[in-house]
Amino acid sequence: MKVLKRVRKLLILAISLQLTVLHAETKPLDSTVKKNTVQQIGELMIDNYVFPEVAKETAKTLTSQLEAGKFDDFNQPEALARALTDELQAITGDKHLRVRGLRSGGSHHSQEDAVSEHLSRREYSRQANMGVSEVRKLEGNVGYLELKSFSELSQAKPLLDSAMLLLSTSDAIIIDLRKNGGGDPATVQYLSSYFFDEKLLLNSLYWREGEITNEFWTLDSVDGQKMPSVPLYILTSSRTFSAAEEFSYNMQTRKRATLIGETTGGGANPGRGFRINDYFGMFIATGRAINPVTKTNWEGVGVAPEIEVKADEAFDRAVTHAAKAAEEMRQAHILKYKTDFLSFYQWLDSSVKDVNVSDFNTKKTQLFSKLTKFQNRLELNQMQLNSIGYEYLTHKQQPLVALLFMQFNVEKYPESANAYDSLGEVLLALDQPGKAKKVFEKGLTIIGENELQLQRTLTMNLEKAKQQLANQ
Repeated sequence: MKVLKRVRKLLILAISLQLTVLHAETKPLDSTVKKNTVQQIGELMIDNYVFPEVAKETAKTLTSQLEAGKFDDFNQPEALARALTDELQAITGDKHLRVRGLRSGGSHHSQEDAVSEHLSRREYSRQANMGVSEVRKLEGNVGYLELKSFSELSQAKPLLDSAMLLLSTSDAIIIDLRKNGGGDPATVQYLSSYFFDEKLLLNSLYWREGEITNEFWTLDSVDGQKMPSVPLYILTSSRTFSAAEEFSYNMQTRKRATLIGETTGGGANPGRGFRINDYFGMFIATGRAINPVTKTNWEGVGVAPEIEVKADEAFDRAVTHAAKAAEEMRQAHILKYKTDFLSFYQWLDSSVKDVNVSDFNTKKTQLFSKLTKFQNRLELNQMQLNSIGYEYLTHKQQPLVALLFMQFNVEKYPESANAYDSLGEVLLALDQPGKAKKVFEKGLTIIGENELQLQRTLTMNLEKAKQQLANQ
């Protein structure tokens, strides 16, 4: 938890810095401010940048540029911030390095300003739906999810779980990250875990401070249905950045998804915001990502898609591929389901039909264990099991096989009055009215107040049991 809190704190600071905007400033910056700014940037880089030697070279280069008059024409904070950002990224190749102007020149930043900024960030996240922009089903049972950010996990998780619930019956899924600028690595870890059923190392973050490495593994469970075999397509663009690139890279290097679109922005090194002086702040990469498969990352080069097309063409191309994959997935599932169901019937016909009433209870545990395996494999619910039970009771005239299903349902769903009614009917067919009477009575004690039709059926069946018992 400490690891996640640290990462989230760094991200919050980074977002805070990114959302800080320049206050209307008409007074030009003098040479003293420029010199102090370049000097402080150099010191902050040397003390914090993930690559110390690069930091020293960067500080030296910026100082030389200042002395050579490189920044003489940039006299407004916004212009100088942009120029310094360009130089930092050119020197290091690190697209996370950015200089921003501080509101009100920093020294006059009031509590009211701070509250306004906090509310602005909060309202932005709320209106952006914590990054979950759109979720829907496309033709051909293809699921579509557009994420515009990987918001902090505690906020994004309920929305992600809801989205994944809708997509859980899809035969293929498209995740659109074309407008996603990044976010929380923990959220990347959580969403990634939906698509794996094995324990895998997704990514590691090395931090210069303390020389700590945080590992992000797939989670054993998520609050939803995992989909480890559903065909997955990820849409990318040059705007896809940071955490969104990590998700793409995680899936690509594990051969779990097909990327369609443009090469991503190329920002792999995480970090946090620092104050330079009263006029400027900056984001410094204090760590670096290490992929366990490639042993490197996408910094400066981006993540190249398997299918390269323009960003605005990626959706249509993905739909074509996903629809085909979905149909193949569907046909494979149908074939497997038929094969498994035939195997299920063969087991029932060969192993259950000859069981006698007298030895049913001694074999019940073994039979229930086998039935549980088939239920899980075939994804059978209570009503489907009930229907198969009646099939054997009424059509195949094999009440003992029906007894297996109805007894199984009662133990599996003890709060279901319908399960007791079905079991009682099988017991009547087996000429056991005494046991049937107790079962019907139990069903009437747990029936819901709105189940009026079932209540009438249970009452009628109870009378049948009493009558049959009286005639014995």
